Amino acid sequence: MAFLAFLLCVAVVPQLTDTPWSPHQAVMFVIGAAGIPLLFARALGYGRAEWGAPTVWAARFALGFLVAGFLSALLSAKPSLAFVGLFEWGTGWGFMVALAGAWALGSGLGDQGREILERALIVGAVVNAVVAILQETVGLGSIGIPMAAAQANGLLGNPVYLGALLVGALALLAPRIRTDLRRWWLPVVVVSVGLGMTGERLPSLVAVIVVVWALVSAFRARPADAGAGSGARRRLIGFAVLTGLGGVVGSQAGQWLHGFGVASSLASSNTGGLYSDRFEAWRVAAQVLPHRIFLGYGPGQFRAATLAHFPLAFDRAHPAGFFSDAHNFIVEYAVTTGVIGLGFFLVWVGLSFWQRRGPLVGFAAVLLLTGLAEPLNIVVTTLAVLALGAARPRRAAADPVERLSGEAELGVADWTFPLRRACVAGGLVGVLLGAALVTGDILYTKSAAQFAVGEDASALRYGNAANFLLRYWPEPASLLGQIHVITGTAAGHPGGVTLGEIARPGQGRLDPAIGWFQVAARRDPTNGGLWNQVAGLQASAGEDGPAYQSALRAEQYSPWNPNILRNLATIAAGRHDTVAERHWLTLYLEVEPNATWARQDLTQGCAATAVNGFHGPNSGIC
Repeated sequence: MAFLAFLLCVAVVPQLTDTPWSPHQAVMFVIGAAGIPLLFARALGYGRAEWGAPTVWAARFALGFLVAGFLSALLSAKPSLAFVGLFEWGTGWGFMVALAGAWALGSGLGDQGREILERALIVGAVVNAVVAILQETVGLGSIGIPMAAAQANGLLGNPVYLGALLVGALALLAPRIRTDLRRWWLPVVVVSVGLGMTGERLPSLVAVIVVVWALVSAFRARPADAGAGSGARRRLIGFAVLTGLGGVVGSQAGQWLHGFGVASSLASSNTGGLYSDRFEAWRVAAQVLPHRIFLGYGPGQFRAATLAHFPLAFDRAHPAGFFSDAHNFIVEYAVTTGVIGLGFFLVWVGLSFWQRRGPLVGFAAVLLLTGLAEPLNIVVTTLAVLALGAARPRRAAADPVERLSGEAELGVADWTFPLRRACVAGGLVGVLLGAALVTGDILYTKSAAQFAVGEDASALRYGNAANFLLRYWPEPASLLGQIHVITGTAAGHPGGVTLGEIARPGQGRLDPAIGWFQVAARRDPTNGGLWNQVAGLQASAGEDGPAYQSALRAEQYSPWNPNILRNLATIAAGRHDTVAERHWLTLYLEVEPNATWARQDLTQGCAATAVNGFHGPNSGIC
């Protein structure tokens, strides 16, 4: 279990995939699937004597959370996508299952297992911090581990997630520093420097909370407690100094090397604009929630639920931008699983914190705290619930010495042979799912790379194989559509497509491409961008009627997307529908008021610009 937790922190396949998403998700599958049998055992009362009634009830509420999510997925706009989650996000119903399984698997650890797990998490954080330092100083882009713009992101693909993991590691290191500064000072420095280099504000602020909490707990400790006394206080003051100095050094190094660090990020922030985009997303979430208040819009479907309701001002500030996640797990699950799913989730997590103690509680609390303003993540969120499940339960000790120390030693969980076998079988299922996902992602990346250098035949071959393994996501089908736009030839019946999913194309040059983009749009039917691509190709093929319907569908889900509005004006002009053309140009100018060509078309009555991706602006007008 400790090895899997470490692997979740560091799993990447550089240069074979564009992001670390698929290897991380593969490890998450193994952890979650291995823990599901134990989740059912806990819900039935297994381990009640050792862990207490709160753990049993927590397992039952976790199962309720999964049932609510399952029903929500079935009622969503596209159940298959709600089950798997968005591509390179993966926070659908399967993610919910993995969270519950990871929590249950953690609950199978005894004292020795907890210590090993904590060390594995620290090592995983240190490895990521070292990678972040190397990214900033020497650069690792040549081996496929690039930075995120000017910010170090370690092996997690995003500096936000790296910052959360590193500050969580500080919560694990603080109790160790309290008893042994000489042994643990170096990991503290490395983690703190890496945290400063991320340039992320929220994890840095949480790190301050961790340091203050460690100091307060030391000064309030009873004399009989382990690690109490003036020596422990001096060591924790040293911990605070090392953390602060490391953060400053990392921040200044990031500022000097790439022009970005925590200090500069905080200095450039203002109270009103720091999280204004998130506040807007939460406001829109509150607006759409009453329409599906009980079961929500489907796991991982925050974008589908909210995108059409963002105001014009947001689209002006973020052209064609959107929130795939609420950046707050409470808001996210309220919208996607409704108040029923959110209620089960909060009670499950609350019972999991009930009467728990130890460093793993601090680790889980820190990661969940960052989750109040950041997206759900397959690494950070999974590790949080795994640690929460593994945290030591607080038991009433019968021995006077145990009462003073508060440490009632617990033995390793009594794993029965059938339960061991079921967990191993579940883990093997997770291995197979993870292997299929990683293989599909590698083939998808290979197809895109071959297409970029003009190797269209190879790109089609890899693309069809990737589409078979990643058949529930629109991205492989969209890539095949792009390839067919260039080749203009059919390649037989596409693999991985069920009967009735793709329309029977004619013999026109763009028919195969149109067919593939239709497949992509049907896999994610609330994605306005995909329907807009279909509309553009249909218009290029002379199918103005279907093109206009596809563009209208795109506008339904993204009403202020300038590309969609421009496409609608173009298609309306091709149909000689002057009223519609002027309507869409007027809306387009509301989003893009500085578009001179559109204002000229509107005032002079010219035909709209051909902007379907095959012609330049102002071609053939006036």
